[in-house]
Amino acid sequence: MLKPFIVFGCFILGLLLIAVALFGMLGMWDSILFISLKPLQTSWEWPVGLIVAGLLVEFFGSIVMKTS
Repeated sequence: MLKPFIVFGCFILGLLLIAVALFGMLGMWDSILFISLKPLQTSWEWPVGLIVAGLLVEFFGSIVMKTS
């Protein structure tokens, strides 16, 4: 019963990390979020790291989903 919640949480967290990276690079969330996203706009390391972390979390969610 706990497995679907873990998979759902992994996919939501992965998508959230990817969205923060992409929208942070574009500067769309500067007025919404209370933290500064300037490192996402000035360098490539932070956005790439967040996107990779989001994909790894989604990969973990897919592994959990495939195991029975």
